Amino acid sequence: MTVLDVSNYDLTTFDAECMKSAGVTAVIIGCQDEDAADVMANRCEAAGLPIIGVYAFLYFGLDTLGQTGAAIRVALRHSVGRVWLDCESTGEYDAASGPMQRQDELAACCDAVRAAGLSPGIYTGGWWWPGNMASEAFSHLPLWHSEYPNDGHAVPEVAYGGWSKVAIHQYTSQFWCCGRNRDANYVFEEDEMTREQLLEILEELGVAGPGIPTVKRLDEFVTAAFTAAQQTRTVRGLKKALHPDGPQT
Repeated sequence: MTVLDVSNYDLTTFDAECMKSAGVTAVIIGCQDEDAADVMANRCEAAGLPIIGVYAFLYFGLDTLGQTGAAIRVALRHSVGRVWLDCESTGEYDAASGPMQRQDELAACCDAVRAAGLSPGIYTGGWWWPGNMASEAFSHLPLWHSEYPNDGHAVPEVAYGGWSKVAIHQYTSQFWCCGRNRDANYVFEEDEMTREQLLEILEELGVAGPGIPTVKRLDEFVTAAFTAAQQTRTVRGLKKALHPDGPQT
């Protein structure tokens, strides 16, 4: 599985069809420039390239809620369930007085994501979090860990911030794809479910499929079920919720 994360710097070379052909299986879209994020998301949707998350780069002490709001709006417009909160700001991009201010701002950003019906996650690295956030209060959230081993090996476990398991590992910024080097990631958490996968589950359960009468307003049902399943939005999670005694593969 090849997952790229992209930002407004990727816009001019962002070709979702090319990425699919190159073996990219999903993307995470940065929302520093909301309009650019929408353009890239629209291209992904047209090409059928899954968007498994969006992210907000948090400039602590400099309107982190505003940055989070942009990511929330992009996520809602494109039916993306996960908003990653990017914690790595330094120098002129960080005006916080210290770890406690960053903790308070990050907690407020997490609350804003949840209030929108979305799921927050944390992007950071062991080189930044211990000294700049110095907290284990967010360890219940999934971790998108940044670390670039020389040999590119996967890092599924860490020991900082209260985390032990890694949900996503960003392992390089030098993955050549469709015209430029890009950030690439290993994904350990189960992929978020697409509407097409939901339809496949409904077929397995005998609700839809060849030889079965069409369910009235099936498309509306799928959309409603997809929206309502925010807390069990993985393939395995929804299968278990809809058919607890059946196989969960």
